Amino acid sequence: MTVEMTIDFTKEMEFNADFDTCFEFFSNVPQTAEYFPKVERLTGLGGNSFQWEMEKVGVSKYTIQVIYACKYEADKQKGTIKWTPVSDVGNGRNEGYAKLTDVNGKTRVQFYTKLDISLPLPGLVKSLVKPLVVREFNSTADQFEKNLVAKFG
Repeated sequence: MTVEMTIDFTKEMEFNADFDTCFEFFSNVPQTAEYFPKVERLTGLGGNSFQWEMEKVGVSKYTIQVIYACKYEADKQKGTIKWTPVSDVGNGRNEGYAKLTDVNGKTRVQFYTKLDISLPLPGLVKSLVKPLVVREFNSTADQFEKNLVAKFG
């Protein structure tokens, strides 16, 4: 049996760094990934596509690992970095964007991501797994923000 779940996430952050510095950073996926916690491995697939393998997390005797791949497109004129799923890679599909805006020399970043996950687990553990996955996702996003604040102020 497979447990399917979707996590939608929106976050807005503001950094004490100029637009160009922030855009350069966020459009460089390997560099940005260094600040994203719980990444076990990031693999370049070519064509600005990357496979993300997150660290395993567990509930009792069950462990799960989320793996997905995305293609990234950056448009400096629009201030956007968008990612779309690469088909048939891993057990997740991730899509979203970062929208950067100059605010008096600082940079505001709006993040949106939608993660669809398919996990080979018995349906009975869904009630245990989904809260764990959501909690892990949110804590990872919070730590990512803290890491970025430490970098940019």
